[in-house]
Amino acid sequence: MRLTSAAAICAAHMILAAAAAPALAAPLDTDKPFICATLTTVECVPGEDCLSGPPSSINAPRFIHLDVAKKEASAERPSGEVVSSTFDVVEAGDAQVVLQGLQNGRAWSLVVDRHSKAMTFTAAMNDAAFVVFGACTDG
Repeated sequence: MRLTSAAAICAAHMILAAAAAPALAAPLDTDKPFICATLTTVECVPGEDCLSGPPSSINAPRFIHLDVAKKEASAERPSGEVVSSTFDVVEAGDAQVVLQGLQNGRAWSLVVDRHSKAMTFTAAMNDAAFVVFGACTDG
């Protein structure tokens, strides 16, 4: 069976609309606990090229659990170590939420786009910096 040009265009629009459906999903609700999956990491130290890899390459947790109301973050590293932190700075707008904290001499920030749910986490210390990219979903 051959599709007419109009039918082919209609089918193409339906496929594109289905592919775009996740982008039309409700924004991330940070009033409730949510979870972020880590996907890619970058590690940088002075005087060397930065290295990228999977979260396990720097013992980064695969999932980060966040509770903005309690100002708490928790996760389990691939090594089995459970880590948690509190954060003092919360800037929540319509487009994004920004969380910042300090832990063991490291300053960290986590930014989540409420609509795309893309996440970027950074941690800095005196001799290294880490960037983790991921995505979040309602918990």
